[in-house]
Amino acid sequence: MKTLNFLHSGDMGDLIAGLYAVRQICERENAKANLFLDTDGGKHDELIMRQSKGEGLKFNQASFDFLKPLLEAQSFVSGVAKWNASLPVTIDYDLNSFRKIFFNKEALQATNQNLVYCHQYVFGLPMECKGPWLDPIEVDTKRKVLLSRSTRYHSSDQVYLIQRGEPSMGFMGTDLEAQCFKDCTRIEVPRVEISNALDAAKEIAASEKFIVNGTLFYWIALGIGHKNIWHELGVDIPTTYFKNGEELHVKYCMGLHFVK
Repeated sequence: MKTLNFLHSGDMGDLIAGLYAVRQICERENAKANLFLDTDGGKHDELIMRQSKGEGLKFNQASFDFLKPLLEAQSFVSGVAKWNASLPVTIDYDLNSFRKIFFNKEALQATNQNLVYCHQYVFGLPMECKGPWLDPIEVDTKRKVLLSRSTRYHSSDQVYLIQRGEPSMGFMGTDLEAQCFKDCTRIEVPRVEISNALDAAKEIAASEKFIVNGTLFYWIALGIGHKNIWHELGVDIPTTYFKNGEELHVKYCMGLHFVK
């Protein structure tokens, strides 16, 4: 089976969303993917530098190390390696090109800025999400509710507050995220310790309900096909919203209501 070289410079959630297109391409071409990841945050890339006002992205060595076990576990991935411009490697698909969407009014309307659709659009793939795109994870259920909330894209403390008193609940995230969550909600939740994204995927799979905002862990939950995601949808940030009504087992929450 042949291999195809894919390049991505992050961020981490963008990369996981982009793997849907990677899998589509590999299935179409009867190929496996070599994933080359740019730990310099895309400072070589004109689109990234333009969008980030010259700062580049956050993707770095720690991001690479965190994602690598999950990426290597995928059946359509043959290898994961760091990339730099001096490597003697021909890139078949530059996944950073999804950022063209944000500078094209017609493309923005077509994709609604959804990150899966954006990657599909630039490569001429059907804009769809028919279900999980990461390999399934079989684990026993550990808890009724798992919470994850990054410091970006908040719209509903209430979706977490209504879980108050649930004894089988855990919070998965960084120390800062846990501190911010407690500050916002005044809920003390036991921490769920992980070392990498594969650990995170296993913890997500082991929960009956996963409540999460627009972060890496949301994309992992979608990717593995979690059956009960409550997603805190960012206000005017449609990158995580699927407008085509796909059956993805997601309830979109904003304020005190669910968004259809």
